[in-house]
Amino acid sequence: SAIQITTAAGITTVLDLLADRKLPQKGFVRQEEVTLADFLNNRFGRVYDPEAMRLKKANTDTSGEQGALDRKFVRAQP
Repeated sequence: SAIQITTAAGITTVLDLLADRKLPQKGFVRQEEVTLADFLNNRFGRVYDPEAMRLKKANTDTSGEQGALDRKFVRAQP
Protein backbone atom coordinates (compact mmCIF):
# COMPACT_ATOMS: atom_id res chain seq x y z
CA SER A 1 0.00 0.00 0.00
CA ALA A 2 1.03 3.62 -0.32
CA ILE A 3 1.39 3.96 3.44
CA GLN A 4 3.81 1.03 3.59
CA ILE A 5 5.87 2.32 0.66
CA THR A 6 6.17 5.87 1.99
CA THR A 7 6.95 4.72 5.54
CA ALA A 8 9.67 2.39 4.31
CA ALA A 9 11.01 5.06 1.94
CA GLY A 10 11.29 7.60 4.75
CA ILE A 11 13.22 5.25 6.99
CA THR A 12 15.50 3.84 4.30
CA THR A 13 16.24 7.30 2.87
CA VAL A 14 17.51 8.59 6.20
CA LEU A 15 19.57 5.44 6.78
CA ASP A 16 21.02 5.73 3.28
CA LEU A 17 21.92 9.39 3.85
CA LEU A 18 23.55 8.41 7.13
CA ALA A 19 25.58 5.67 5.40
CA ASP A 20 26.64 8.17 2.71
CA ARG A 21 27.83 10.52 5.47
CA LYS A 22 25.41 13.26 4.43
CA LEU A 23 24.11 13.42 8.00
CA PRO A 24 25.94 13.85 11.32
CA GLN A 25 27.55 10.59 12.38
CA LYS A 26 27.05 11.14 16.13
CA GLY A 27 24.27 12.29 18.38
CA PHE A 28 20.64 13.02 17.73
CA VAL A 29 19.81 13.95 14.14
CA ARG A 30 16.84 16.27 13.92
CA GLN A 31 14.42 16.04 11.04
CA GLU A 32 15.38 19.58 10.05
CA GLU A 33 18.96 18.46 9.42
CA VAL A 34 17.87 16.37 6.43
CA THR A 35 17.66 18.70 3.45
CA LEU A 36 14.73 18.27 1.12
CA ALA A 37 17.04 18.20 -1.90
CA ASP A 38 19.13 15.36 -0.42
CA PHE A 39 15.98 13.51 0.57
CA LEU A 40 14.28 13.77 -2.84
CA ASN A 41 17.46 12.98 -4.76
CA ASN A 42 18.01 9.78 -2.79
CA ARG A 43 17.16 6.48 -4.48
CA PHE A 44 14.55 5.73 -1.81
CA GLY A 45 13.30 9.27 -1.24
CA ARG A 46 12.26 9.67 -4.87
CA VAL A 47 8.87 8.17 -4.08
CA TYR A 48 8.03 11.50 -2.42
CA ASP A 49 8.86 13.52 -5.55
CA PRO A 50 5.79 13.61 -7.82
CA GLU A 51 7.78 14.97 -10.77
CA ALA A 52 10.38 12.20 -10.57
CA MET A 53 7.69 9.56 -10.28
CA ARG A 54 5.80 11.02 -13.26
CA LEU A 55 8.99 10.92 -15.35
CA LYS A 56 9.79 7.38 -14.20
CA LYS A 57 6.31 6.21 -15.15
CA ALA A 58 6.60 7.85 -18.56
CA ASN A 59 10.04 6.34 -19.19
CA THR A 60 9.52 2.88 -17.69
CA ASP A 61 9.34 0.01 -20.10
CA THR A 62 6.69 -2.34 -18.70
CA SER A 63 7.97 -5.25 -20.76
CA GLY A 64 10.97 -7.40 -20.02
CA GLU A 65 12.80 -8.03 -16.78
CA GLN A 66 12.84 -4.45 -15.45
CA GLY A 67 9.14 -4.07 -16.14
CA ALA A 68 8.44 -7.28 -14.23
CA LEU A 69 10.50 -6.00 -11.29
CA ASP A 70 8.65 -2.67 -11.32
CA ARG A 71 5.27 -4.42 -11.37
CA LYS A 72 6.37 -6.76 -8.56
CA PHE A 73 7.50 -3.80 -6.42
CA VAL A 74 4.26 -1.89 -6.96
CA ARG A 75 2.06 -4.91 -6.26
CA ALA A 76 4.05 -6.28 -3.32
CA GLN A 77 1.80 -7.25 -0.42
CA PRO A 78 2.84 -8.11 3.15
